[in-house]
Amino acid sequence: MDKNNIKLDLMQQLMLTESEELLLEVQKLIDAHTQSFVLTDAHKTILDERRKRHQSGESASYSWEQVVDRIHAGK
Repeated sequence: MDKNNIKLDLMQQLMLTESEELLLEVQKLIDAHTQSFVLTDAHKTILDERRKRHQSGESASYSWEQVVDRIHAGK
């Protein structure tokens, strides 16, 4: 089942449920998932600096295959 079908199925089940307890549990899960990641201003600054270095060619980037090859090579 793909992501969109899962969403549709969940929406249908939520619309049909009469259990307030279940609805509140689902709400808690959604809240926990969406609020669990906080990007601070300090982290944003670090990411902005890294992006600038990457865009200027100052730092290297690797394809997934290159990363796997380096791991297997023991580097």
